[in-house]
Amino acid sequence: MIPMHVILQAAPKDDLVYQVVSLQGVVRQVIDLPSTKIVPPLPRSFEEVLSCLESFPRMFIEPDGSFVWVGVESKTNWQLDGQLNDGSTGLNSVEIKGTVSTQAWNQLLQAVGWPDAQLLIQLPREGIFMTEMEFRRFAELS
Repeated sequence: MIPMHVILQAAPKDDLVYQVVSLQGVVRQVIDLPSTKIVPPLPRSFEEVLSCLESFPRMFIEPDGSFVWVGVESKTNWQLDGQLNDGSTGLNSVEIKGTVSTQAWNQLLQAVGWPDAQLLIQLPREGIFMTEMEFRRFAELS
């Protein structure tokens, strides 16, 4: 588990353009996503994701989409703080901060439509986008 601050988004429908950067001393493949690129909403609605997250054990979620989810795995505590960001055409993104286990990460991604939907993971501090698989390698969430 590592600390994270990410934004989950749906991947654009057209082909992605990749570039290679050094991130924390390791070469990573990231996505070149210009601000003019149209990013579709996530496949599930705000209400669907809110309802799904409400069923998670030790999840506290507000009607505005803000949430705190805590857990323990292998005697290690983790906590995610997040926000569902709704838009006029659907759920735009989910912002997440904290640490998490691989099992809980998978559960959270499934709530927004993974693995059926291709997701982008934005690292806002670094200003880059990654595929979900590249983010797993970066975060060591295999």
